[in-house]
Amino acid sequence: MRNKFLLIPLLFILLIGACSCSRQSNPDLQSVSKDVELFTVAKNISLKTGINIDNDTVLESVDFIGFNYKYNESQKEYIFTFKLTSEGQKKMTDVSTKLAETSGDLSLWIGDELISSPKVTEPITGDAFAVIIVEVTEDNISDFVDKFKD
Repeated sequence: MRNKFLLIPLLFILLIGACSCSRQSNPDLQSVSKDVELFTVAKNISLKTGINIDNDTVLESVDFIGFNYKYNESQKEYIFTFKLTSEGQKKMTDVSTKLAETSGDLSLWIGDELISSPKVTEPITGDAFAVIIVEVTEDNISDFVDKFKD
């Protein structure tokens, strides 16, 4: 009888252990895998406050380590992820914290071309950030990648 009572807790522990080992973590858009190839960003890329080209520049090409992109099949959209230097991360944290208080805009520029201007609703404190560019399609993805690449 005593062995049966010991067997039940042992089975319970094994079952819990098997369940926890099989769980997969959700991918985080703010992180970039070390195995993912990063493209070097173009020399004329910048991130500015607001949506006007004359607004304050937050990040310049020297603040980026690189970028990559992937297609989100469920949402039918391309997600560009930009990895930042430590200095770029500090700048992004400072500015995005202030902009999050008012849901301000950050705009992504290549030269004088506005690419995207998402609202900041939460501070961006990691070493990377992601941007969904709705204009990018299967037909023009290579054009956008070429614009971003050095």
